[in-house]
Amino acid sequence: MKDLLILHGALGTAQLMEPLKEALAAKFKVHVLTFSGHGSQPFDPAGFGIATFAKEVEGYLEQNGLQNIPVFGYSMGGYVALYLELVRPGSFSQIVTLGTKFDWNPEAAQHETARMVPAIIKEKVPQFAALLAARHTDWEALMEATAHMMRSLGESPLLNQENLRAIQTKTTILLGDADNMVSPEESKWATERLKNGHFELLENCHHPIEKVKAEMLSNKLISLF
Repeated sequence: MKDLLILHGALGTAQLMEPLKEALAAKFKVHVLTFSGHGSQPFDPAGFGIATFAKEVEGYLEQNGLQNIPVFGYSMGGYVALYLELVRPGSFSQIVTLGTKFDWNPEAAQHETARMVPAIIKEKVPQFAALLAARHTDWEALMEATAHMMRSLGESPLLNQENLRAIQTKTTILLGDADNMVSPEESKWATERLKNGHFELLENCHHPIEKVKAEMLSNKLISLF
Protein backbone atom coordinates (compact mmCIF):
# COMPACT_ATOMS: atom_id res chain seq x y z
CA MET A 1 0.00 0.00 0.00
CA LYS A 2 1.29 3.46 -0.89
CA ASP A 3 2.58 5.63 1.95
CA LEU A 4 1.15 9.11 2.53
CA LEU A 5 2.22 11.71 5.07
CA ILE A 6 -0.28 14.16 6.59
CA LEU A 7 0.84 17.32 8.40
CA HIS A 8 -1.41 19.32 10.71
CA GLY A 9 -1.75 23.09 11.00
CA ALA A 10 -0.91 25.69 13.64
CA LEU A 11 -2.45 25.02 17.07
CA GLY A 12 -3.39 21.56 15.81
CA THR A 13 -2.30 17.99 16.47
CA ALA A 14 -2.13 14.70 14.60
CA GLN A 15 -5.38 13.75 16.33
CA LEU A 16 -7.26 16.45 14.44
CA MET A 17 -6.26 14.71 11.20
CA GLU A 18 -7.71 11.35 12.32
CA PRO A 19 -11.02 11.69 10.39
CA LEU A 20 -9.05 12.29 7.19
CA LYS A 21 -6.62 9.48 8.03
CA GLU A 22 -9.51 7.06 8.50
CA ALA A 23 -11.13 8.18 5.24
CA LEU A 24 -7.87 7.49 3.39
CA ALA A 25 -7.00 4.23 5.14
CA ALA A 26 -8.38 1.99 2.40
CA LYS A 27 -6.07 3.55 -0.20
CA PHE A 28 -2.96 4.62 1.73
CA LYS A 29 -0.77 3.73 4.66
CA VAL A 30 -1.21 7.12 6.33
CA HIS A 31 1.48 8.62 8.54
CA VAL A 32 0.77 11.49 10.93
CA LEU A 33 2.91 13.25 13.50
CA THR A 34 2.46 16.06 15.99
CA PHE A 35 4.93 18.94 15.82
CA SER A 36 6.92 19.94 18.90
CA GLY A 37 5.13 22.23 21.32
CA HIS A 38 1.76 20.91 20.12
CA GLY A 39 -0.44 18.39 21.89
CA SER A 40 1.65 16.58 24.48
CA GLN A 41 4.91 17.08 22.57
CA PRO A 42 7.52 19.16 24.44
CA PHE A 43 8.94 22.29 22.87
CA ASP A 44 12.16 21.72 20.94
CA PRO A 45 15.13 23.44 22.63
CA ALA A 46 16.41 24.23 19.13
CA GLY A 47 13.51 26.59 18.57
CA PHE A 48 9.92 26.85 17.40
CA GLY A 49 8.89 27.44 13.81
CA ILE A 50 8.79 26.20 10.24
CA ALA A 51 12.47 25.25 10.02
CA THR A 52 12.27 23.24 13.26
CA PHE A 53 9.09 21.47 12.15
CA ALA A 54 10.68 20.66 8.78
CA LYS A 55 13.59 19.00 10.58
CA GLU A 56 11.12 16.97 12.61
CA VAL A 57 9.43 15.78 9.43
CA GLU A 58 12.80 14.94 7.92
CA GLY A 59 13.66 12.94 11.03
CA TYR A 60 10.33 11.10 10.91
CA LEU A 61 10.90 10.14 7.27
CA GLU A 62 14.40 8.86 8.03
CA GLN A 63 13.31 6.90 11.10
CA ASN A 64 10.54 5.20 9.18
CA GLY A 65 12.54 4.52 6.02
CA LEU A 66 10.30 6.75 3.90
CA GLN A 67 11.69 8.34 0.77
CA ASN A 68 10.07 10.44 -1.92
CA ILE A 69 6.51 9.93 -0.70
CA PRO A 70 3.42 12.11 -1.28
CA VAL A 71 2.46 14.58 1.43
CA PHE A 72 -0.67 16.50 2.32
CA GLY A 73 -0.14 19.58 4.45
CA TYR A 74 -3.01 21.49 5.99
CA SER A 75 -2.43 25.22 6.53
CA MET A 76 0.93 25.55 8.33
CA GLY A 77 1.61 21.90 7.49
CA GLY A 78 1.61 22.80 3.81
CA TYR A 79 4.16 25.54 4.44
CA VAL A 80 6.34 23.04 6.31
CA ALA A 81 6.12 20.51 3.47
CA LEU A 82 7.09 23.07 0.84
CA TYR A 83 9.94 24.41 2.96
CA LEU A 84 11.34 20.91 3.53
CA GLU A 85 11.17 20.19 -0.19
CA LEU A 86 13.01 23.47 -0.79
CA VAL A 87 15.89 22.67 1.57
CA ARG A 88 15.87 18.89 0.98
CA PRO A 89 14.75 18.34 -2.64
CA GLY A 90 13.32 14.89 -3.26
CA SER A 91 11.79 14.54 0.20
CA PHE A 92 8.39 14.25 -1.46
CA SER A 93 7.12 12.81 -4.72
CA GLN A 94 4.11 15.13 -4.69
CA ILE A 95 2.76 17.88 -2.46
CA VAL A 96 -0.83 18.93 -1.85
CA THR A 97 -1.66 21.80 0.49
CA LEU A 98 -4.96 23.15 1.78
CA GLY A 99 -5.48 26.60 3.25
CA THR A 100 -1.77 27.45 3.32
CA LYS A 101 -1.02 31.14 3.72
CA PHE A 102 1.69 32.59 1.48
CA ASP A 103 1.10 36.34 1.81
CA TRP A 104 3.27 37.00 4.84
CA ASN A 105 4.19 40.61 5.58
CA PRO A 106 4.14 42.72 8.78
CA GLU A 107 0.54 43.81 8.23
CA ALA A 108 -0.72 40.28 7.57
CA ALA A 109 1.14 38.97 10.60
CA GLN A 110 -0.35 41.71 12.78
CA HIS A 111 -3.82 40.87 11.52
CA GLU A 112 -3.41 37.15 12.24
CA THR A 113 -1.90 37.58 15.69
CA ALA A 114 -4.09 40.42 16.98
CA ARG A 115 -6.52 38.00 18.58
CA MET A 116 -3.92 35.44 19.66
CA VAL A 117 -3.71 36.70 23.24
CA PRO A 118 -4.34 33.93 25.79
CA ALA A 119 -5.63 36.24 28.52
CA ILE A 120 -8.23 37.75 26.18
CA ILE A 121 -9.27 34.35 24.85
CA LYS A 122 -9.77 33.01 28.38
CA GLU A 123 -11.95 36.02 29.18
CA LYS A 124 -13.87 36.43 25.93
CA VAL A 125 -13.98 32.88 24.51
CA PRO A 126 -13.66 30.50 27.46
CA GLN A 127 -15.03 27.57 25.45
CA PHE A 128 -12.19 27.90 22.95
CA ALA A 129 -9.67 28.21 25.77
CA ALA A 130 -11.03 25.00 27.30
CA LEU A 131 -10.77 23.23 23.95
CA LEU A 132 -7.15 24.31 23.55
CA ALA A 133 -6.38 23.29 27.12
CA ALA A 134 -7.73 19.81 26.43
CA ARG A 135 -5.73 19.59 23.20
CA HIS A 136 -2.34 20.89 24.34
CA THR A 137 -0.17 20.53 27.44
CA ASP A 138 0.53 24.29 27.49
CA TRP A 139 -1.75 26.02 25.02
CA GLU A 140 -0.87 29.52 26.22
CA ALA A 141 2.85 29.04 25.57
CA LEU A 142 2.00 27.41 22.24
CA MET A 143 -0.18 30.32 21.17
CA GLU A 144 2.45 32.87 22.15
CA ALA A 145 5.13 30.91 20.27
CA THR A 146 2.86 30.62 17.22
CA ALA A 147 2.21 34.37 17.24
CA HIS A 148 5.95 35.00 17.40
CA MET A 149 6.49 32.61 14.49
CA MET A 150 3.88 34.46 12.44
CA ARG A 151 5.48 37.81 13.16
CA SER A 152 8.84 36.39 12.08
CA LEU A 153 7.29 35.16 8.85
CA GLY A 154 5.81 38.60 8.37
CA GLU A 155 9.26 40.12 8.58
CA SER A 156 11.01 37.45 6.53
CA PRO A 157 8.90 34.82 4.71
CA LEU A 158 10.70 31.51 4.27
CA LEU A 159 8.87 30.90 1.00
CA ASN A 160 9.31 33.84 -1.33
CA GLN A 161 9.12 34.59 -5.03
CA GLU A 162 12.67 33.36 -5.68
CA ASN A 163 12.80 30.12 -3.76
CA LEU A 164 9.31 28.96 -4.69
CA ARG A 165 10.65 28.74 -8.23
CA ALA A 166 13.32 26.34 -7.02
CA ILE A 167 10.76 23.72 -5.94
CA GLN A 168 10.44 21.18 -8.76
CA THR A 169 7.97 18.77 -7.18
CA LYS A 170 4.43 18.56 -8.52
CA THR A 171 2.34 20.67 -6.16
CA THR A 172 -1.39 21.25 -5.91
CA ILE A 173 -2.53 24.21 -3.84
CA LEU A 174 -6.10 23.75 -2.62
CA LEU A 175 -8.17 26.50 -1.07
CA GLY A 176 -11.68 26.48 0.31
CA ASP A 177 -14.01 29.05 -1.23
CA ALA A 178 -15.15 30.02 2.29
CA ASP A 179 -11.63 30.34 3.73
CA ASN A 180 -11.44 33.61 5.68
CA MET A 181 -7.70 33.42 6.37
CA VAL A 182 -6.17 32.73 2.95
CA SER A 183 -7.05 34.49 -0.30
CA PRO A 184 -7.30 33.04 -3.81
CA GLU A 185 -4.92 35.77 -4.95
CA GLU A 186 -2.04 34.68 -2.70
CA SER A 187 -2.68 31.02 -3.48
CA LYS A 188 -2.57 31.70 -7.21
CA TRP A 189 0.52 33.88 -6.72
CA ALA A 190 2.36 30.95 -5.16
CA THR A 191 1.03 28.50 -7.75
CA GLU A 192 2.30 30.61 -10.62
CA ARG A 193 5.81 30.65 -9.16
CA LEU A 194 6.02 26.90 -8.67
CA LYS A 195 7.44 25.09 -11.67
CA ASN A 196 4.83 22.32 -11.41
CA GLY A 197 2.06 24.13 -9.54
CA HIS A 198 -1.69 23.75 -9.89
CA PHE A 199 -4.43 25.65 -8.04
CA GLU A 200 -7.92 24.46 -7.26
CA LEU A 201 -10.77 26.05 -5.33
CA LEU A 202 -12.94 23.72 -3.25
CA GLU A 203 -16.64 24.50 -2.95
CA ASN A 204 -18.33 24.97 0.43
CA CYS A 205 -15.03 24.56 2.25
CA HIS A 206 -13.93 26.64 5.26
CA HIS A 207 -10.46 27.10 6.76
CA PRO A 208 -10.72 25.16 10.07
CA ILE A 209 -9.92 21.51 9.38
CA GLU A 210 -12.71 20.54 11.78
CA LYS A 211 -15.17 22.10 9.33
CA VAL A 212 -13.74 20.37 6.25
CA LYS A 213 -15.67 17.25 5.26
CA ALA A 214 -13.25 14.33 5.48
CA GLU A 215 -15.00 12.38 2.72
CA MET A 216 -14.81 15.28 0.29
CA LEU A 217 -11.16 15.97 1.05
CA SER A 218 -10.14 12.31 0.98
CA ASN A 219 -11.80 11.85 -2.41
CA LYS A 220 -9.94 14.89 -3.70
CA LEU A 221 -6.61 13.62 -2.38
CA ILE A 222 -7.18 10.15 -3.82
CA SER A 223 -7.83 11.70 -7.23
CA LEU A 224 -4.70 13.86 -7.00
CA PHE A 225 -2.34 11.21 -5.66
